[in-house]
Amino acid sequence: MRQLNERFPDSIRVDNLAAVIFLSADKLPDAQRHVDAALLLDPSDIDARFNQAMLHRKRGELDQARKILKPLLEEQPSHTKSLLLLARIQYLEGEYDEAIEWSDKVYAYDSASATASVLQLEIYSQAGNWDKALQVAQRLVREDPQNVRYLVQLAEIAAKANESELRRIR
Repeated sequence: MRQLNERFPDSIRVDNLAAVIFLSADKLPDAQRHVDAALLLDPSDIDARFNQAMLHRKRGELDQARKILKPLLEEQPSHTKSLLLLARIQYLEGEYDEAIEWSDKVYAYDSASATASVLQLEIYSQAGNWDKALQVAQRLVREDPQNVRYLVQLAEIAAKANESELRRIR
């Protein structure tokens, strides 16, 4: 990363890339430095603003992240990473219905988004809504039938959905 920064010292793309790498590695002070550098070069840059929101989310500053994401999505409603991050924030706050609503908006721009489906599967499973979780798991398996993780989740959820159905019958 240092070599790229030395070679391209005023490149917003390099700073955004560095921010993503450091965010992924949970090196938040380094990520902060690159987010700040990117925003200094262009305060309106979508990726820099998203990275700033992600930094706040990683720090547990969910309100701050939301304050960045809402205007960003007003400017660019199709920014699916922001839609998913907002859905994830709602989920972390226990607002499952709102999280599903935000994740559903992703499908308007990316009809085959596995990321949105995986998040929805997590939300429905956490909420114990096994019927909906089963539908999402079946969709994931249809879209990627070789994915062992999806197959295992489908089996686990089908078992829980059947248990839930049996309880209703008794």
